[in-house]
Amino acid sequence: MESFEYTSVHQYLDCVLQNNPNASLNQIKEAKKAYRKLYYSYYRKQKRKNRKEFTLGFYNQQLDEIDEKRGKLSVSKFLYHVINKELVSETQPIYMVEEIAEIHLELMHLIAMVEEFLDETESDEITSILERLEKFEISFSQILKS
Repeated sequence: MESFEYTSVHQYLDCVLQNNPNASLNQIKEAKKAYRKLYYSYYRKQKRKNRKEFTLGFYNQQLDEIDEKRGKLSVSKFLYHVINKELVSETQPIYMVEEIAEIHLELMHLIAMVEEFLDETESDEITSILERLEKFEISFSQILKS
């Protein structure tokens, strides 16, 4: 991590005002303001290297729900808590369960198609495929039950 070129506001003032030893109070205030702006810019760049930032957009209904549930927390803190709670949670999110259920239905449909094909044609390879699909279907059933 590269370090900031100035170790303190005093070092910055010494460098910036070295040609003006009798700087006015207003010039010093402006120089301090410039230092803070420079340092904050550096700080944000360094932080972005270590921490990814996202911009989120919400519809009015979602904002109303967030406002109801956040209590005395700021929106940012509330969202951090919700995301952290989801990350440490052992349960699967609802959307994943719905997607898994859809895949499970497609898998059962595929098994039915393979069974029909197997009724028409005897084949050890198709029987093997059917057995593997049925094992896979059992795994899906267990995931959905948990």
